[in-house]
Amino acid sequence: MNLIFLSNYYNHHQEPLCRALAAQPGVRFRFLAYGEISPERRKMWGEMRELPDFVRVPRTQEERACAAREILQADAVLAGSMPQPLLDERLRAGRLILRYQERPLKNGIEPMKFLPRMLKWRRWNPPERPVYLLCASAYAAGDYAKMGLFRGKAYKWGYFPQTLSYDRESLLSQKEPGSILWAGRFLELKHPDDAVRLAARLRDAGHAFTLRMAGSGPLEPKLREMIAQNRLEAQVRLLGSLSPEQVRREMERSAIFLFTSDRHEGWGAVLNEAMNSGCAVVASDAAGATPYLVNDGMNGSVYHSGNIQELYEKVRRLLENTTMQYSFGKAAYQTITESWNAEVAAKQFLQLSQALLNGTDASGLFINGPCSPAKPLRENWYQR
Repeated sequence: MNLIFLSNYYNHHQEPLCRALAAQPGVRFRFLAYGEISPERRKMWGEMRELPDFVRVPRTQEERACAAREILQADAVLAGSMPQPLLDERLRAGRLILRYQERPLKNGIEPMKFLPRMLKWRRWNPPERPVYLLCASAYAAGDYAKMGLFRGKAYKWGYFPQTLSYDRESLLSQKEPGSILWAGRFLELKHPDDAVRLAARLRDAGHAFTLRMAGSGPLEPKLREMIAQNRLEAQVRLLGSLSPEQVRREMERSAIFLFTSDRHEGWGAVLNEAMNSGCAVVASDAAGATPYLVNDGMNGSVYHSGNIQELYEKVRRLLENTTMQYSFGKAAYQTITESWNAEVAAKQFLQLSQALLNGTDASGLFINGPCSPAKPLRENWYQR
């Protein structure tokens, strides 16, 4: 299969999937990058020392013309964030396109913006054309269905950061008692302040714990003020910006991981990484990754976004029940290593693409996991 992945830039979150796709038998794979990594993300992720041979960054007119021909001629195009005109000729030719998208309505339906956005997206994704949706958010299928798009043409997807292989029992046995971790940029949408509010409640209730917070961002002064006002210096430690490798080391030693993002979090690859690291996760229901990755009470806990009392109850229960911690961490590790990883996603993506190219029904290929059918999800899907 001749496969092209179009996106704005190549980074460490995309690398495992791209390498897995390139390694599939009978696949000719190229990644075409049409943007630049922001200085903030470059600082956070670090520089990629050497790009793989399959990565192209078309800059000259000749390179862009060559890339345009490749895009048209490919058997399948996996399209992420990139300029829409790159797909126009392929769209007119009726050739297979698989859109890799987060939810478009992160702010809900805004009356002044909804109609223009719907018309634009219907023009870019005519229902009668072979354009399909890969949902990099559990809420994407529902958002697009509100625009009359991708009904019966949406499949589960996500982000697939590096999956590490551990001796599971050794990993779980090294967890530090009472250790809680939060990781990400200190942004409003990620609600790191909810983690500090949780810490105050846990301390006041007499629980023994430590909360480490890895990251930096605009909310850092607010967090430091909250820690000082609540006299949480003995319980809460801000670690600053860490490399992806350093964050993983923190996950490996932490028993509990907090994922507190709201509906503006398209996916949240940090959840994949924490589950791969055997953490007992407590995840917000509103973040895009949670409904696909976390089965409440089986491989982690879910709580209603912004509900600090419910967050407290879920974490308190884990602190008091180390057997549950162990069970959730073990099942979380299994979820990532057996189902939600780049190797599985690459194999199932190729099977899905081939079925669509052949014009066969792809809805029964996979029951769950990457490339299984994605049905619209209600915002209030999570019920305790």
